[in-house]
Amino acid sequence: MKRMVWPALAAMLAFVPVGCATQTSQAEDDIPVKIDTAADITALLLGKTVYGRYADGTPWIEFHTKDGVSAYRISQFSCPARWEVSGNVLCSSTEDFEPTCFNLWRAGSKVLFVIVGEDPKAKDVLVADRLVEGDPEGLLADSPACPE
Repeated sequence: MKRMVWPALAAMLAFVPVGCATQTSQAEDDIPVKIDTAADITALLLGKTVYGRYADGTPWIEFHTKDGVSAYRISQFSCPARWEVSGNVLCSSTEDFEPTCFNLWRAGSKVLFVIVGEDPKAKDVLVADRLVEGDPEGLLADSPACPE
C-alpha cells in the first residue's frame, strides 16, 4: 500500500510562511552593504581594535590610531603597520609588504574586508566580527617589528 504524503506535507507547509518571513529578514540583514565613504571607514576603525578571521579560520586582530599607525596580530606574532583611507578604500601596509587595499562591507553585525576588485561573497574575504574601543590587546606596545 502506498502512503500519501502530499496532503500531510501541504498541511505542514500551511504554517511555514511565518517562520520563513523571519528567516528571510534575517538573511536580508546579512546582505553585504558597501561602506563607501572615507568618513564612514575612518569612523568605523579609528581608535578601535578589530577582531576577525581569515577565510581559513586563522584569527587576526588590528588596532588603528589617528596618525595612520596600526598594529596587528596574526596567530602568535604581532607587527607594526600603517593604514590610510583613500576615497572609499582602506589600504594597510608594513615595512616588508606592499599595501593591500580593501573595500569594506557590512553584513549584519560583521564587517567584510574585501580586496579591491573581489566580490564580497568571495571565499577569501576577511571577516571581522567584533570592534572594540582602544587597544585592549596592547598591540602597539607588543609590535616592535615584523618577524622574518
